[in-house]
Order: sequence, then structure tokens, then C-alpha cells
Amino acid sequence: MLRFFLFMVSVMTVGASAEDISPCTVDMVPIQIMTPGDKIQISAARISPPHFRAFVETVTEHIVSRMTKDKLCINGARDMENMRSVEREKRSMLQFVYWDLDTIREYTVPVLSPLTGGPSSSCQIYSPWIDIIVDRRDTPQIRGIVRWNDRQLLADQAILAGAKNVSPEMAMPLDRHELSYFVREIRRQSAAKPVEARVPPDILWLLRFWVGREYFADEGDPVRGSMYGVTKNGAEGYTKLVLALIDRCFVPSASGRVDINYSSILDIADPILLEQYKIKTRSLH
Repeated sequence: MLRFFLFMVSVMTVGASAEDISPCTVDMVPIQIMTPGDKIQISAARISPPHFRAFVETVTEHIVSRMTKDKLCINGARDMENMRSVEREKRSMLQFVYWDLDTIREYTVPVLSPLTGGPSSSCQIYSPWIDIIVDRRDTPQIRGIVRWNDRQLLADQAILAGAKNVSPEMAMPLDRHELSYFVREIRRQSAAKPVEARVPPDILWLLRFWVGREYFADEGDPVRGSMYGVTKNGAEGYTKLVLALIDRCFVPSASGRVDINYSSILDIADPILLEQYKIKTRSLH
């Protein structure tokens, strides 16, 4: 299994309360976009695939809308490709990271420094889908790592379909050779161990419950078409999930500070949201 390194986002701010902020309009939140093999981009206009571009645009617009509603006037990063300057100058930034289901080589995603503690007026959420901090003090800040993670989408769907042995931690991309191995294992007609003991539950869900067993009699790679179908049917629900988590950081807390940690999709504890997110496999063929 590849080793990926993804660190939490950090924020340090000073000031008073949201009531002291003068009304303003937030036109944009500075962003960085990171995809395998590409340099950092600061605009979603030319990124691919299309569902990731739509994801970046929708999430960014939603955050701007919430900040405008709450009259939070941020100081955005001046050099959006220099993360050290963002941290040193205490500027706001969102980082969008794209993780494909598998990768030819491992890559390290450069992100902001680990969290060392937040102010009493902040909201902090850590999850497989988004890490975000919203600070409402004298100089409001928002920093976040927002992930489109193909394998997390599969892991969530496997759990929602009833799989019991899905790891509660963030799902990580596979090495391409690993994925090919699991496809071969599903196709094997006989083995000492059941297929559930040989193939991760999220990959099993993708190949067994999406395309059906009969597909594996064919030559070729069933993964690409299957993942395309899952993404097509799951992108809207995945995006709604991220937007809902963002909204939870814009709900005032009686104590002034909110710290939320999610490990599994079931931790979301919102039956309506989970039902919207769940892909109905009977409609996939």
C-alpha cells in the first residue's frame, strides 16, 4: 500500500468577535488546486475531470455565500502558490485535492501546517472529506483542505450498503498493481479464502454490486467504466455532504468554539443526507 502524507490545516488569528466586523461582500476565497502530476493551479476554469471542476466551483461558491451572509471579511492569500507566506501572514486559503482511485506513483500533497490549537471563536472540522477551520475573530480567517477522493466515495457507499469491515479511517488511493490484483482475485473461480477476505470491501462493492458478476467473464478492465458510473451517480451526493459539513461550521455555538471529528460516513448522523448520498445499486445496470 502506498504511503501518502496529508496533514491537517492550521490557523492562528487575533482579534475580537464577528459583531465588530463591518458589513462587506466576499467576492472570492483564494484557492489552490492539486491534482496528480500537475502543478498547483489557482483557478478551476481549466482543471479536469469535469466532476472535480464542478465540485471545486460549487464548494467555493457555497463558502463565499456563507461568509457573505455572516459578513465575514477575510484577508485572502496574496501569493496563492506560496503556502509559507499564507501561514506567515495568517491569510485565508482553501486547498482542493484530487485523489484518483489508483495511481502509478505515490505523490505527496503539500498542505498547510498541522493544527496547533484554535482560538475560542473558531469552528474546526476534521473528516475524510474536508478539514476546515473558520475563525470569526477580529480578522476572520478560513482555511481548509477539501478532498475529492474516489476511493472514499467507494468506501462510503460500501458502508451505506451494509459492509461491516470497512476501515473507519480515510480511504487512500491504491497502487495500480494492487488494483489489478484485486480485479484478478474477484475473477478467480476458486480460492482457499472467500473473496471478501481477499478484496477490500470498497473495491468489492465497485466491481460486484455495480457491474454484476456476469461482467467478469469479459476481457478487459472493468474498473474504469465502473468508476465512471459511480462518479456520475455519486458526485452530487458527495458534494452535498461536503456542503453540509461546511454549514456545520457556520452555526453559532453556545460555547463559542466547535470541534468536530468524523471518521466514518455513519458519524454524519443525518439520515436524510445519507439517503441522498447513497447510490441505489438496483438502478445501475
